[in-house]
Amino acid sequence: MKVFNNILFLFFAITIAACDDILEKDITTDVINVVTPKEGHIVESNIVSFQWETLKGANKYRLQIEDKNALLIRDTLTSKTFLKLPLLPGNYKFKIRGENLGYESKYTTLTSFEIKSPTSLENQLVILKSPYSGFSTNKNNLTLVWDPIKIAASYTLELYDVTNSNVLLFSKEGITASTYSLDSNNLKTDALYEWRVKAVNATSVTDFNKATFLLDTTPPNAPQNIFPNNADTRKVNTAIDFSWKLDSDSGIIKSPIDYYIIEFATDSDFSRGLESQIINTTSCQKTFATTGTFFWRVKAKDKAGNIGLGYSKPFSLLIN
Repeated sequence: MKVFNNILFLFFAITIAACDDILEKDITTDVINVVTPKEGHIVESNIVSFQWETLKGANKYRLQIEDKNALLIRDTLTSKTFLKLPLLPGNYKFKIRGENLGYESKYTTLTSFEIKSPTSLENQLVILKSPYSGFSTNKNNLTLVWDPIKIAASYTLELYDVTNSNVLLFSKEGITASTYSLDSNNLKTDALYEWRVKAVNATSVTDFNKATFLLDTTPPNAPQNIFPNNADTRKVNTAIDFSWKLDSDSGIIKSPIDYYIIEFATDSDFSRGLESQIINTTSCQKTFATTGTFFWRVKAKDKAGNIGLGYSKPFSLLIN
């Protein structure tokens, strides 16, 4: 009976392991149907719309674009079946395939299209370069940068405070450069901001293009050590797991954490035998090659550039 139970357990284990493969549809012989652009299509815009039909069994799509010299200039993975991408005038080819965790479909046949310099602004968008959406900063002086459009006479810029009811803070017309500097007169408080730019000439105008950024001047809190416990004992030449946690800071805007700095020393003042590591998560491993008492602490830095208010309370660790 014991042998039978072991065999039965092994059967179920193999069956469960195989289920992961069964859940993913084999799409290796499938081909996506492209909606647009079609072969030979001429686009009179600096923004190209790519669209294709959903492929059953695919949860991601890979779009690759080549220039006239067959050089890959764009390799984009998306879960959508529609993308708008900026491209300069010229001749291009593209192909698309579907993907899931286990399989990839065939690429579509390379499709050629051409982008011509538009004579009107109506079908164009101003390409916003910096700051990109999701950018975080702790500085209230910031330069906005966008790509110029040849037939534009000027640009209109708007700045909104999204955090505070999406209020319009600033609007300026007639900008002839493709940059504009913001300062503390514009960025007065921590908030999520949205900037919008449109191009204008005597006969036409683009729609506004927009991007967001975060102003966050509140530093992260000091982390709290979790493991090993204070005054714990561990063996020399053995990998030791360290972990800590971080409570949210008190600021209006809470930028994501960029990294943690963990420090090790042989004294509680961290003046002797100091070692430090940069860690992207709230845990790490370390092996001590010598015996003795060590101390460890952690500090955080967020993506806005704010350094934490302080280190975590040091914990001691005896290595024997």
